[in-house]
Amino acid sequence: MPTPYSMDLRRRVVAEVDRGSPPAEVARRFQVTERTIWNWLALRKETGQITPRQGDVGPECVLEPHRERIFKSVQDAPGLTLAQRQRQLGLPGCATTLWNALRRWGITLKKSAQSC
Repeated sequence: MPTPYSMDLRRRVVAEVDRGSPPAEVARRFQVTERTIWNWLALRKETGQITPRQGDVGPECVLEPHRERIFKSVQDAPGLTLAQRQRQLGLPGCATTLWNALRRWGITLKKSAQSC
């Protein structure tokens, strides 16, 4: 997910527009799109601030309800491959889903299918 523009840049851009510079010129100077400037101005009008909105980051991981079982499985049998662990626990999704969830939770596994 892309990170929002810095508050420093937002303040400088909006200040330039407030001083009367045309948004197209300000956009070229600060290397942002004109649409971005208009969005920041609309955000300020709506909320009184130009800080980034805190949005929904997407759907919850389908493995979230199984998180504790997965953690226990990793502790009890660290040598299992992702596919083996997925089959053993009867988890929804595929091995990639499990890999993404483990990575998001900060767990790394070093086992490869060739070493089984």
